[in-house]
Amino acid sequence: MSCEWKAIGLSNPNPLLAEYHGRTIRTSEEPGYMMLYNNGRGDLPKGDLLALFDGIHGWYFLNANYTDIRVILSLSGFCLIL
Repeated sequence: MSCEWKAIGLSNPNPLLAEYHGRTIRTSEEPGYMMLYNNGRGDLPKGDLLALFDGIHGWYFLNANYTDIRVILSLSGFCLIL
């Protein structure tokens, strides 16, 4: 999958934490498996991602600018379910 995002209204990109991660679906009390594919502070707007395992994958954004922003996420690619 290819992804691209941009933050509208972001005056200073350094306090913005952006993270793409995945985790397995829990079937017991065991914690499961989690992987950070890409994370960092600032503007990390483009990338290619490959999910290495079945589970839940997604983005997390933390805006410590204390001002409202809007994040636009664009995705392209395909999904193969076995």
